[in-house]
Amino acid sequence: MRPRPIESLPLPGDGLLPVASQATKALMVDAPPERIWPWLAQMGRGRAGFYGLDLIDNGGARSARELHPELGAIAAGDVVAAGPRGGIRARVLLAEEPSALVLGGVRGRRAALTWAFLLERAGRGRTRLLLRTRAAPGRVPSAWTSPAGRLAQRVQLRNIARRAEGCLPANDWRDVLAGLAGTGVMALSLATPFLRGRRTAWGAGPRLAESPLPGDELIPEPAWGWTHAVDVAAPAAAAWPWLAQIGADRAGFYSYSWLENLAGCRVRDAERVHPEWEAREGGRLWVHPSMPPLAIVSVERGRHVVAFGAPDEAARAAGRPWIAVSWLFLVEPLGPARCRVVSRYRCASSGDLRTRLGFGPALVEPIGFAMDRRMLLTLRRRVERRSPEAPRGRPVWSARRAPN
Repeated sequence: MRPRPIESLPLPGDGLLPVASQATKALMVDAPPERIWPWLAQMGRGRAGFYGLDLIDNGGARSARELHPELGAIAAGDVVAAGPRGGIRARVLLAEEPSALVLGGVRGRRAALTWAFLLERAGRGRTRLLLRTRAAPGRVPSAWTSPAGRLAQRVQLRNIARRAEGCLPANDWRDVLAGLAGTGVMALSLATPFLRGRRTAWGAGPRLAESPLPGDELIPEPAWGWTHAVDVAAPAAAAWPWLAQIGADRAGFYSYSWLENLAGCRVRDAERVHPEWEAREGGRLWVHPSMPPLAIVSVERGRHVVAFGAPDEAARAAGRPWIAVSWLFLVEPLGPARCRVVSRYRCASSGDLRTRLGFGPALVEPIGFAMDRRMLLTLRRRVERRSPEAPRGRPVWSARRAPN
């Protein structure tokens, strides 16, 4: 006996829109329903996105690449935004964790469109994930169930599966484009060594660049370094968790991760705060897997982290090549709802040509400027987006009792 065609299978939510055109897709996922459900529960424009064609259904913003616990609670009656401009009110019509989620695009008091997600256990820890889109005839554009709509379904299911299976690539096309732009910044900096003085104090200005800061005593007479800074429209307490989790083996560096991964760093920039990744004195700051980590020698919680790469004293005493670096991450309060984030790097080394070429400012400073600047600007965006005191470009819809 042949199995019934997938379009003829009754699914949860069919009765909520009984007369409709529909499109159904299914995909086998190497993960149990319990690992897939949280990705579905956090969907919504201005929340985690829909993991599909972001330019169309998420206003161009990239869908979340990790789980956000604060978005995980969802129940029937909740409302999330959908559509290119967020104009569709998607009401949760059914939420049965971890097996079924039905969203309805509401016009007036009636559903004009439904998205039904069904998670069927398939044995051996696998799940058959189904998505059925149903549109009320004459009430919504037929594009929802057209070939283009079916393609969008396929993309969405594949991206949900990659997230649940933990095989999402570290970078996507956005990271590649950003990385290419970053190489342009580096090339321009390499070609303008006469602007090095300005770059080494980017965002900080001469006064802050010359001020003593924690960690300076580790390298009292650096051969070169930088002090970069950015002002953030959020309290220092909001910026600290993002700063304190920086590291290649933790939250990444919020920079040009595609370039970092081309160099073998194996980073994935975090989208949210992970309290378990907060820097601790005596810990390590990894910059690259093949390089010795910097020791975290000083942490003042809510204020600063100092990492230090100590020189090889035996090599220095014997006249062999050596290098020492310190890296300070600082949060400076500027008021109840503003702060400044500072990155200070200091380097000293032996005077041999090879060491000066490999670790001196001629090569490292242009690269460091581009990467550090990007890090601070991205950190600012993340902090301001999450801080309740920060201005927002658009409202973020909550899954809990959003307004009708």
